[in-house]
Amino acid sequence: MQHDNSYKKTFARWFQDLDLRETTDLKDADNAAEIEKIMEHNLKQYILLQHTPTARRFKLPLWTTAAAILLIGLTAVLFFINDRESGPKKDHFYELSTTTGEKKIVTLADGTKIYVNNSSNIRYAKSYTGKTRTVFLDGEAYFEVTHNKEKPFVVNSGKLKIHVLGTSFNVSSYKSEPKIAVTVSTGKVGVVEKGKAKAWMLQPGAQLNYARQTGEILVKQVDEADFSGWISGKLTFNNERMDVICKQLSRAYGVTFTINKMEINSKRINLKTNNESIGTIVKMLGLSGQFNYNMKGKEISIW
Repeated sequence: MQHDNSYKKTFARWFQDLDLRETTDLKDADNAAEIEKIMEHNLKQYILLQHTPTARRFKLPLWTTAAAILLIGLTAVLFFINDRESGPKKDHFYELSTTTGEKKIVTLADGTKIYVNNSSNIRYAKSYTGKTRTVFLDGEAYFEVTHNKEKPFVVNSGKLKIHVLGTSFNVSSYKSEPKIAVTVSTGKVGVVEKGKAKAWMLQPGAQLNYARQTGEILVKQVDEADFSGWISGKLTFNNERMDVICKQLSRAYGVTFTINKMEINSKRINLKTNNESIGTIVKMLGLSGQFNYNMKGKEISIW
């Protein structure tokens, strides 16, 4: 409970900063703590009343006391259930998947656009009735979020939650890859690791990298266009390992790479592409990485 309240209060303060036009009032973040204080106060008053000699005692029947306690318990449970962010139980969620070489666009009822990259899966509601606009992502997507200070936008991916009011940003979070990367194009983005109190506020041009195995987080400045160019068919590799490049190209072009020399995997390569064919890209890689290759259909061997 302490983690939940701390988490809500942290983002309540953040959301005030995120709204650049006017102050945002999110009193709901303190409701849980306030209700607990009221219940505790009422209980103390009842105890004091029972132990004050001058007070007129009114003894409730045992079944009435039990019923009251049960009612308070049920009310608290219902509050915390209803207080959770909107999810599949409150909104009708749709699921969209893409295959290798396939990209799709989803437009929500509020005008928010989600560009879904290849080999990705996303769950979303076309319109939201709860307190947040929540989506669930496995893969990569670029978000152009319509501003709504009353209904924050939340991306659940792996162990991270990304919170915004209205901004644009890219999330790369493939389960098969060791890290999650959040890159901000415009506005401000809040990121928190689930179950942890610490959180990060990202400005435009900032990228947060989260290591899945260790939980290590690194924030650095990047050219955000390098990480959103895939929308228009542009791929950028800045000092990237060859094995990572091959994974991205496999998803984008539906090809399979076989690297026959282990040392080639760790080669670092700089390369920018702009809708070139996979044959042209492999040729460019071969020249940059100084290795040989053979391409038969969608099978590419490197040595």
